[in-house]
Amino acid sequence: MKTVSRAFLSTCLASVAMFGASNALADDTLRRPLDRPDYDVEVEPHGTIGVSPLYAAAGVGAGVRLSIPIAREGFLPKVNDSVAISFGGDILHYSGCVYKSCGANYVVAPVTMQWNFFVHRNWSFMAEPGVAAYYGFFDDPCINVTPCTTHTRAGIVPAGFVGARFHTSDHVAITARVGYPTMSLGVSFQ
Repeated sequence: MKTVSRAFLSTCLASVAMFGASNALADDTLRRPLDRPDYDVEVEPHGTIGVSPLYAAAGVGAGVRLSIPIAREGFLPKVNDSVAISFGGDILHYSGCVYKSCGANYVVAPVTMQWNFFVHRNWSFMAEPGVAAYYGFFDDPCINVTPCTTHTRAGIVPAGFVGARFHTSDHVAITARVGYPTMSLGVSFQ
C-alpha cells in the first residue's frame, strides 16, 4: 500500500512540475522589464521559524515585513527585475536550555536589500542580503547557579534570504522566505 501511495504521489508531483514548466516556458515575463503591477509598499504578515544567533534551538513566532521599492527597474536592463528596501520585525519563542538559561523570547529586526525577479505572471523570486538586529528576553536566566552570569542578549548579525512569491492576483501573493536568521511563510499585500 505504501508503494502505491508513493507512486501516486510521485506521479502527481511530476504532473504538476511538467504543467508548471510548460507554462513557465510559454511565459516570457522575465524578458519584459516593467511588465508587472506597480506598488508603493508591500506589507507581509507571516509566521516565522528562527535559529537564534545565541540560542541553540529553533524558535517559532510571527512577524511582519515592509518592502519599499527604490528602483522600479533593477540592475539588469533587459530583465524584469526591481530593487526594494525590506525591513521588519519578528517575535520568536525558543524553548530548551543553553548557557544555563532556559526559555527565551527574541525580537529579530532584519533590514535587507531585496532584489526581485519577475519570471512569470504568477511567480517572482527574490534575493535579500542585509543585517539583522536581535534582542533576547530570557525566561529563567540562571537555574540554581551562583553567581548568576548571563551571556549577551543583543547584537547585530549578517542576514541573508532567498524567497519566492506566488501571485494570486496583481496585489496579493503567498510569500516564502528561507535564510538566516529566520524562515517565514506569509501573505504579501501590495
